[in-house]
Amino acid sequence: MNNIRLSSWESWIVRVSVVGDNREAFVFFFPMLSGLSILCGAKLLWAAILVEWSNVIMKWVFRGDRPFWYVQETPFFNNETRPVLRQFHNTCESGPGTPSGHLMMNVAIFYIFTRSICQLFIWDNRFLSRKMQRSLATGLFSTYSTWIALVFLSRLYIQAHFIHQCVLGVLAGTVWMSLVKLGYDPMWSVAKALKHCYDPVHVRVDAQPFFIMARFTGSALGLGLGMSSQLGQQAAGLPTREMSQYLTLGLGVHAALPYTIITTVPYILTRLLPQSTTTIKKKNN
Repeated sequence: MNNIRLSSWESWIVRVSVVGDNREAFVFFFPMLSGLSILCGAKLLWAAILVEWSNVIMKWVFRGDRPFWYVQETPFFNNETRPVLRQFHNTCESGPGTPSGHLMMNVAIFYIFTRSICQLFIWDNRFLSRKMQRSLATGLFSTYSTWIALVFLSRLYIQAHFIHQCVLGVLAGTVWMSLVKLGYDPMWSVAKALKHCYDPVHVRVDAQPFFIMARFTGSALGLGLGMSSQLGQQAAGLPTREMSQYLTLGLGVHAALPYTIITTVPYILTRLLPQSTTTIKKKNN
C-alpha cells in the first residue's frame, strides 16, 4: 500500500536509504564534520564505532528476519496467497534485520552533527540575538527529526525492515544520543584506573573497551582471512580469493581514513599556513 501511495516520490525515498547508509558515517559525514572541528569529528567517529558494533551484537542476538526473505519462507502463506514484494537495488541486505542499523546510526550521529553545528555557528555567535539563535537551533533539530522520519519510511518502503525493527533502531539510537547529551566519555574507566591504581604501571590497558574491540576486530579479520585461504576452502560459499582481498583492503581503507583526517590533514595545513597558525597561537596566549 505504501508503495502505491508514494510511487511518485519513489526515487527520492530509495535514495534516502543510500545517503543514510552506515558506511556514509565513516567515509562522508565524519570527514565533513572533522573539517569544521577535529574534536566534533572525533565525537562523531566514536559514536559511529560504538553504534556499529553494538548493532552487530544485537543483530546476532535477535536474529531478525528481513521482509524480502521472510515472506518467501514463512508457513503463514501458501503458494496462492504468498505476496510478491517489490525489490530495489538496496533491498537485499545480507545481515539480520533487528534492530535497524540505519536508524541506530542516523539517530546517533546526526544528533552529534546537529549539536556540533549549533555549537560552532549558532550558540556562541555574538552577532545573533537569543531569539535568532533559538529559531535557528529549532530549525536544525526539526530538520534532524524530519530526516530520521524519512529514513524510517525509506527502510519500510524498500522492504529492508519490518516496522518493529525500525522502532527498535530508533530506541537504541536514542540511548546513544542520550549518552552523548549527558557527556558520556567512552574512555572514562581508563582515567579512573590510572587515578586509583597505586602503581600506574600495573594498569592493564588491554582491558579497556576499545582495546577489546581492536582485539576481536583483528580476530574476526584473521578468521575471515583464514577461512578464505586455500586451506579453508569449501565446496560452497563466497569467492574466497576475492573475499580475502576485500577484507584486507576494507581494513586498510577504514584505518587510513580517520588517521589521515585527524593527523595528516592538520599537519599539511600547518605547513602550508605557518603564518596563520602562529597568529592564532599568539591570540590564544
